[in-house]
Amino acid sequence: MEAISKDPKDSKIYGLVTHQSLEQVLYTNQISKFLSGSIFGTDAAMITVFRKSKIPALFLYTECHPFFPDPEASILAITTLSKILNIKMNTVDIQKKMERLRIQHRNLMEETIHTLQQQQLKNQPRIPQIYR
Repeated sequence: MEAISKDPKDSKIYGLVTHQSLEQVLYTNQISKFLSGSIFGTDAAMITVFRKSKIPALFLYTECHPFFPDPEASILAITTLSKILNIKMNTVDIQKKMERLRIQHRNLMEETIHTLQQQQLKNQPRIPQIYR
């Protein structure tokens, strides 16, 4: 779920169930219900299929940055899923790559700002020397 202005440490996870039998899973694992918002595309098609069938399904949505990789969100999703399934999942590889992703993100943002500044300078009208 898009959450541009969020603190990565305060990410939330939301659940949506297609059958009443899974409501307890959300409650037991302290997962907030997905109560409002839009779901479209493949997710919407899958939810529709499971709702029409007798197969219960649980969908988890984690708050994350909409444009850049968000390793904290993926770690939250993995740890929540491992807790629900009562299995151990290794997140060490993701955590190791987090710092590299942060550096790439910062460099990309700096490059974008520099490009925008250069573009703005090119588009400014030239002021005659006498008025400078």
